[in-house]
Amino acid sequence: MTATHGWTIDDEPDLTPTEPPPSPKQQQFITDLAAEVHGDDADTYLARLTADGRWTRQHASTVIEELLDARSRMTRPETTVPEGLHHTDGQIYRVKRSAASGNLYTTALNPKTGKWDYTGRKPLAHLDEGTTLTVEAARAWGVNYGICCVCGRTLTDPTSVNRGIGPICETRL
Repeated sequence: MTATHGWTIDDEPDLTPTEPPPSPKQQQFITDLAAEVHGDDADTYLARLTADGRWTRQHASTVIEELLDARSRMTRPETTVPEGLHHTDGQIYRVKRSAASGNLYTTALNPKTGKWDYTGRKPLAHLDEGTTLTVEAARAWGVNYGICCVCGRTLTDPTSVNRGIGPICETRL
């Protein structure tokens, strides 16, 4: 049994180098989970995973299960981020509450597609009441990208293009 950052790995599987490597999705998921579970020590943790040369798809599956288990045991502080639209570092986020779990999560407006892409809980660490989207910030973003940051539609009406937001969406802020 090996202790690692407050949790243990029992009976590591005997893996051979002939097994396929982890998929890119597995690697990304492990990176994201490690950041949540290990915080600033995530890079060290990830480096140890590959150090012994046994970094395989099966090993990655085991690591994912362990990280998910460790994450479920973590106590998360209550967030004070208000639901709704937020603006920080040039990005528009929508903070929503999951109907299934009751947890807050974010989506980010993609300025190229006008679609909301799931971004999970990570951005919540950088959002607060001070990042709540203002009408002025919504207008500036809309003028810059030609997309309404409330609904994600392309602005076509000349008045809306100049203002950076449509009249209906402006009332929603």
